[in-house]
Amino acid sequence: MDKTKGILLTIISSIAFGAMPLFAKFAAKGGLNYFSILCLRYFVAAMLLFVYIKIKGYDLKVNKSQFGILLFLGAVGSFGTAAFLFNSYNYISTGLSTILHFIYPVAVTVLSIIVYKEKMNKNKAIALTLSIVGIYFLAGRSEMSVNIEGVILALTSGLIYSLYVIVAANKKIKSLNNFTVIFYVTLMASLGGFVFSGVTGNFHFALNFNIIIGILGLSVVCTVLPLMLFFKGLKIIGPSNAAILGTFEPIVSIILGATLLHEKVNFMMVIGSILIILSVIIVTLSEKKKELEES
Repeated sequence: MDKTKGILLTIISSIAFGAMPLFAKFAAKGGLNYFSILCLRYFVAAMLLFVYIKIKGYDLKVNKSQFGILLFLGAVGSFGTAAFLFNSYNYISTGLSTILHFIYPVAVTVLSIIVYKEKMNKNKAIALTLSIVGIYFLAGRSEMSVNIEGVILALTSGLIYSLYVIVAANKKIKSLNNFTVIFYVTLMASLGGFVFSGVTGNFHFALNFNIIIGILGLSVVCTVLPLMLFFKGLKIIGPSNAAILGTFEPIVSIILGATLLHEKVNFMMVIGSILIILSVIIVTLSEKKKELEES
């Protein structure tokens, strides 16, 4: 039952993350650039979490080693991933960027085997392969311009995120309350974002209806909620399975884009979605079977 719960939590987390482009575009229509959107997204999320934690009376105390891990997860993992990915759009197509970024399930699986001694079974290998091929089809292959700097930026975003997933599974922070972990992650991400954007001159502030709705959506629906579910699911099913199930995210983005933003959906996207759904089913059934055998 716990494994099934972990899988469901991770999938719901991916669905919430998948709504990110919708709210980001809404905020961008209000006049913010993406670096400013990222900074405000994490800052508002951190402040909302702080108020909630104080009301609930959760402990915010962490030791030095835990603080170091949370600093990495926020300033490097969360903000770094988004910053490198968005910057790659300046050099290569978003489709190619997506393909290169989603190397992270492969990287997570390899790192999990090395760091956490996880076993690579047949079902996990098949699911991983299907998810990667699915992402390739989802991103599309037409009109891709190749620029070495853009390729490096997109690959770096995927590698950073793989480290984020691995570090998030560290035993030193497993004892912490999930809300405490997410508070520090979002706070560190916002601070890292403000420092980076301030140094590079990319931050500017504006306030209107579109920006308010966009930032609140990004902060609550696409940050606090999915991060909380992700950390809960991660503790149950492990980093490699969480990474594979995380590939459900682009399917949600495509569905929302087609229905709400009137973006086109082609045959390749349908095939890619089917392959990713199959990978999710394989992981779910594999973990369910494993749970039954252990009980």
